[in-house]
Amino acid sequence: MTISSLGVGSGLDLSGLLDKLMEAEKIPLTSISTKAEAANTKLSAYSLAQSTLVTFQGSVSALSSLSYYQKTSASVGDTAVATVSAGTGAASGSYSLTVNSLAQSQRLASSAVASKTDNLSTGAGTIKIALEWGAISGGTLANGTYSSATFTPDGKGGKTIELDASKSSLTDIRDAINQSDAGLTATIVNDGGGYRLSIANSVTGEDHSLKISVSDDTGGEITGLLAHDPAGTQALTETQAAQNAHFTLDGIAVSKPSNTVSDMLEGVTLTLLSTNVDKSTSISVSRDTSAARSAADQLVSAYNTAMKSFKDLTAYDAENKSASVLTGDSGVRSVQSALSKVLTQSNPNAPQGYRNLADIGITLQKDGTLAVDSAKLDKAVAGNYDAVVALFAQGAASSDPGISVESTGSLAQSGKYQVEITQVATKGFAAFDFSAGFVQGDGSIDLSTADAAMRTMMVSVGGASKSITLDDVRYGSANDLASALQTKINEAFNSSGVSLSVTADSAGRFTVTSGEYGSQYSVHVAPTAGLFDSYAETAGMDVAGRIDGRDVTGSGQTLTGAAGTLTAGLKLKITAEAPTTATISFSQGAAYQFDQVASSLTGETGPFNTRIDGLNKTLESLTKQYSTMEERINATEMRYRAQFTSLDSLVSKLNATSSYLTQQLSAISAM
Repeated sequence: MTISSLGVGSGLDLSGLLDKLMEAEKIPLTSISTKAEAANTKLSAYSLAQSTLVTFQGSVSALSSLSYYQKTSASVGDTAVATVSAGTGAASGSYSLTVNSLAQSQRLASSAVASKTDNLSTGAGTIKIALEWGAISGGTLANGTYSSATFTPDGKGGKTIELDASKSSLTDIRDAINQSDAGLTATIVNDGGGYRLSIANSVTGEDHSLKISVSDDTGGEITGLLAHDPAGTQALTETQAAQNAHFTLDGIAVSKPSNTVSDMLEGVTLTLLSTNVDKSTSISVSRDTSAARSAADQLVSAYNTAMKSFKDLTAYDAENKSASVLTGDSGVRSVQSALSKVLTQSNPNAPQGYRNLADIGITLQKDGTLAVDSAKLDKAVAGNYDAVVALFAQGAASSDPGISVESTGSLAQSGKYQVEITQVATKGFAAFDFSAGFVQGDGSIDLSTADAAMRTMMVSVGGASKSITLDDVRYGSANDLASALQTKINEAFNSSGVSLSVTADSAGRFTVTSGEYGSQYSVHVAPTAGLFDSYAETAGMDVAGRIDGRDVTGSGQTLTGAAGTLTAGLKLKITAEAPTTATISFSQGAAYQFDQVASSLTGETGPFNTRIDGLNKTLESLTKQYSTMEERINATEMRYRAQFTSLDSLVSKLNATSSYLTQQLSAISAM
C-alpha cells in the first residue's frame, strides 16, 4: 500500500507532527541567519566608512601638491612679436622686451652638377660622409665662404653616412642625408645652370654650424663636392649663417640658440616671432591666488562630509534608546581622532600668523565641523601667499640656487634645516696622449698603418664596458680624431644608459669625461700597448656634507638626510660648483597630512579593512555552517518522513484488519 500524504492511511495528523518536529530542528538555522544578517549590516556600515575615507583622501590629495597653488597667467603686449606661457614656479612680474634678431639655422649649398641622377663617383667602394657640429668664430665671411675662421666642435659627437660608389648621384646623396636622422634636410635645386644640393640644419643657434669630412677613395668626386671645413677647405657655400636670437629683457641683453626660450625666467616660456627693434613690448606674469581659497573650501567641505558620515554611523538615539550599527566602535573613533589631530598641528618655523589653519581663518566649531572666515583668509593670502600654501601643501625651498630639493619622502618633518656642502660632486675622466709615432708634424694623427688590434681600446664607465676600434685613416687634427672617437663611443654606449664626452686641447691631449657625476661613473680607457704615450685617470667624487648637523655622503649630486633623523628621506640636488651653505625650509601642510593619514587608514592594515576582512571571514564561516546544518536537517526530515510513512502504512493495515474482523464478527453474530 502506498501512502501519498502522511496521515491519509492512518487518519493520524502525521504532517502536523512532522512540521513541528522540523520547526524544532531548524531553530539553529534561524540563529545562524540572525548572525549573518548582523554581520552583513556591520559589513555594509564598515564599507560605507571605508568609502567615506577613500572619498575624503581623493578630495584632499590634489590639495597636497604645490603645483595646485602655482597657477599663473602670462601675456604679451604685442602678440606679433612673441607669445608667452607661464607654468609652475613662475614669479609674478612685468617686463619690457625688445627683439633685435631671431635665431636661425645654417644653410649650405653645393656647386652645380650636370645631372641629379648620374653617379658622381667614378670608382668603386664605400664613401663615408662624417658630419660634425660646432661653432664658427673669428675670420671673415664673404660670398658664403669663411677665411681665417676657427671651428670648435660641440663635443657631442657627430654622425657618419655611408654611400656605395654605385649609388652616388646627387639624388642618392640627398636621400641618404634625409634618411640618416642627422637633423638635416637636403633638397635639390635647379638653378638654371645645373643641379645644386641644399642642406639645411634643423637646429638653430650659432653653436650648431656644420663641418663635413669625406672619406672617398673611389675617385674623390664626392670630396670635391661636399667636404666642408669652415676653418679650412670649403666645397659648400653658406647661404644662411647659424645665428642666435638676440633680445633684451628689462635692458638685459640675452642671447639664446632658439626662438623658444624656457630657461630665462623660471616657469616662463617665451616664443619669439619677429623683431621690434624700434619699439619694445611688455610681458606680464601674474599669480592666481584664488587656488588658496578654493583649497580652503574644498578641504573644509571634504572634512565636514567625512565627519558627518562617521557621526551618522555611530549615532545613538537617546530618546528612543536606539543605537546605530557602529555606536561605540573603536575603529571609527580611531579614524575620527587621527583626522582631527591633523587640525591641531602647528609649524613653529612658519611666519607668525601662518603657523596653523586657525591663523588663516579655518577653525573647528563646537559641533565638530570646520568653518572658513573668508575675510581672515583673504587677508592672509594678500599678506603672504606662500605661507598660506605651506599650510595646505607639502613643499620645500632653498636659500641657495645651487642646492635644490629633489624629493621630500614621507619621513622628513617640517622645519628649517642648515645644509653645509663640504665636497661637491665631480665627473670622472681619463686623459691621454696618442703615441708620438702617430702624430705628424702638421698636427694630424695618422692611424692608417696601424692594424685593428692597435687601434682598439676598451672604454668603461658606470659598470658598462665597450670595445672601441678607430678607423684606419689619417685624422686631419686632434679635434677630428676626438670627434671620430666621440661618434664611436656614442654608438657603442647608445643602449647602456651612460654618456661620455671626448675633447682634445691645443697640445693634443685627449680627455674622455663621464656625463654623470659621482664615484660610480669613473672613467677607464684601456688601449693596446703602444697606442698612448701617457695616460692618467681622475675618479669622480660624490657630494658630501652635513644636513642638520649630521654628516652624510651622497650619491653623485644627490644628498639624502640620514635615517632616524628629522630629515630622513629628504633628497637634495647639489649643483653648486664649490662648497657652500644654505637653509632648507620644509613644510607638510594639512592637506598633505590628511592625505598621508587617510592613505595609512585605508591600507590593508587600516581599521576598516581589518574589520571588513574579519566580517567576510565570519560570513564565509556562517555560510558553511548554514549549508552543513541545512543538509543535516534535510537528512533528518527524510528519515522522519520515511518512519512516518511506514507508521502510516502499518496503522492503515491494522485499521483494515480491524474493519474486516469487525465485519466477520458481525456476520457470525447475525447467523
